[in-house]
Amino acid sequence: NRGPRNQHNATKEEKVRRAMELLQRHFDVVLLSDYKRFTEIILKVTGWNPVGMPHTNVFKGELNFTERELNKIKTLTEANGDVLLIDAVKHIYYGHLDYLLV
Repeated sequence: NRGPRNQHNATKEEKVRRAMELLQRHFDVVLLSDYKRFTEIILKVTGWNPVGMPHTNVFKGELNFTERELNKIKTLTEANGDVLLIDAVKHIYYGHLDYLLV
């Protein structure tokens, strides 16, 4: 991926709107967490047998971050619109904050 990441200078709000549009148009299921529960439901509904997936190429060490590194990650994810995207997915697919609309 050598090309520019944001060649049209889209704002983070525009990128989130487009991402949500693509999710709704092309995906039937969107998950943020609780994959184990989802797997159990799918296996129960379909009658399929679980197939184990080996965990290879997994870092088994300890990750240590400095406060400066964590602040940089937080700043970058907010600037990129990642936080807005997660909030939008929670709202659309999980009813997150629906109580505010009543």
